[in-house]
Amino acid sequence: MRKEGRLSAELLEKVNRILDREIDPVFRELTEKIDSRMRDSEYMPWLLASKMSVESARIVLALPDRDWAPECGRYGCSQAFADRLGMDRETVNREILERFYSGEVQLTGHGPDTPPTCGLWIDLQNSRRWYERNGDGYYKVMAFMVENEISRIDARVAARMEADGQMGQARIIPRYDSVKDNPRLLPAENIREILRSRRKITQNQCACRIRYPEIETDPYVCLSFDQVADGAEEREIGTVIGWEEAFDYIQKSGKKNPVCHINRHTDKLEEIGGVMCSCTADACVLLKNAVQLGSEFKPWKFYGKSRFRAVIDPEKCVNCGLCRSRRCMFDAIDVRYNRKTKDERHFIITESCMGCGCCAETCPAGAIAMQCVEPPEFLLGKVLPDRRFEEDESNLRPGQLGADVYNNSDI
Repeated sequence: MRKEGRLSAELLEKVNRILDREIDPVFRELTEKIDSRMRDSEYMPWLLASKMSVESARIVLALPDRDWAPECGRYGCSQAFADRLGMDRETVNREILERFYSGEVQLTGHGPDTPPTCGLWIDLQNSRRWYERNGDGYYKVMAFMVENEISRIDARVAARMEADGQMGQARIIPRYDSVKDNPRLLPAENIREILRSRRKITQNQCACRIRYPEIETDPYVCLSFDQVADGAEEREIGTVIGWEEAFDYIQKSGKKNPVCHINRHTDKLEEIGGVMCSCTADACVLLKNAVQLGSEFKPWKFYGKSRFRAVIDPEKCVNCGLCRSRRCMFDAIDVRYNRKTKDERHFIITESCMGCGCCAETCPAGAIAMQCVEPPEFLLGKVLPDRRFEEDESNLRPGQLGADVYNNSDI
């Protein structure tokens, strides 16, 4: 798995310039307003202070405007709101609009307000208007915040979802070429059908990869749909493209560098979520936590697996190692002795396979196939009974039944 290198002296200086400054308490207040779980953050208040003035922070902190009405405008405030701040209304409106583009303000049915979580705030930091203004030091500090603080929040969420019988926050959708000929493939897990069914699609710069420019993967493989796409276009986060163009782009990009597609738990095409990420384990908030940051939770506790699992035909496998060294992000491929071929061959560790299809779509020997191993209801994201190890017990002798194997009274 790829690892990001050490910080250059220049980037380290930029990081320390942000984190070493004295900041006004208002930035801690604003951090807590956006997400109370971040009240003790060692990073987020400094990120906010690096991009906005104290006056600007006080405007955002005062939202929502209790006197707002539609005639104030989508990005506007009431005169009473401006008066309470002791500021000119035009100045306040201008600042609210600027904070909309920079990610600290979102538009709601009751007027401008702050994002409801730190996670959403993070996802709004990739506006083209603000990318250069923030600078690479800003995004590297954000990377540290994600790795050291957000990862702990995500682990708590994963624990809660596991206790509730949920398969993570979203699910893997397999790469199209790896499953396109499988008769059991359903529309809600068919990337081509998903894209074709969307009213509007935007192609976005990935909010995760923006923090890791040193990782050489395509940053423009994440897509927004319909209402979310409307917002991405308005914020200047995404560019509107047709479904065929989107499909061709992620097809080509994903074959060059492996990605796993992420979307909502559902078995209905019309219920597909507003975002389809194309994640890598060295940049994605959740997958990096599971694969690289030492989380106690496996990747499938953060994202549910697809219904498919890779299988290698040892007689077709030429042992090139491409699947293991370049395509699998989850350490789900290893080498072991095979009795048929009388040598060592690559094989799939089924328990670790996420069903992303990255290995199958680029196998030069065509030795990897994707088998559908779960029923359609698996797409709903509920943990199903594990029947993999069920067996016919009618012919077993006493002492061979399940846990009885380990109940040796002589020990």
